[in-house]
Amino acid sequence: YAADRLVIRRWLLTSLLKGIYGDAADTLLSAIRDVLSKADLSAGFPIDTLVPRLVTMNKSVRFEPEEIDALLYSGYGQRRTFSILAVLYPSLDYGHHFHQDHVVPRALLTRKKLAGVRVAEDDIAFALEHVNDLPNLQLLEGIPNQEKSDLPLDEWLKKAYPDAAARSAFRERNYIPDVAASPSSFREFYDARRQLMLNRLQDVLGH
Repeated sequence: YAADRLVIRRWLLTSLLKGIYGDAADTLLSAIRDVLSKADLSAGFPIDTLVPRLVTMNKSVRFEPEEIDALLYSGYGQRRTFSILAVLYPSLDYGHHFHQDHVVPRALLTRKKLAGVRVAEDDIAFALEHVNDLPNLQLLEGIPNQEKSDLPLDEWLKKAYPDAAARSAFRERNYIPDVAASPSSFREFYDARRQLMLNRLQDVLGH
């Protein structure tokens, strides 16, 4: 049932991200239950029947390109941010507790720290505005997150993953671009990582 699980997981995440369970939730859940009760489940999860049924109730779970782009402006601690990260990190064992970690630590992106490494004023303003945006967030388990704390990413990676291949694998699965994750290059890092995450979200949600 692996294929069914993937479809169901995607359905759940997209419906949460679209916020379809707000008003009239009881009516919506009744419609979902009706579709499931009438479906031949041996043929798989009835996503092709369920989606059109919800459209008739003005509850679309399909994402337009601009909606996917807007997801990346979600911020640290906001209600849907974890769900978006769950789309980006499908292989994690969510039986464990994960923290939303700032890839470039907030403590290094203060006006004083940025001015101290001679970041241009426009880039300081950009960093202060976007430090909590999704492109600067990743999911880490509690203990690794505490160990990383305010360390620069590359410094922490060398301690946590002494093997170069392991560091490379970490960077790939965490959408870390080939740009220094440092305060002085934060805008470049942010833009590059945002594009990697956008590509993945478009691949998963844009069908």
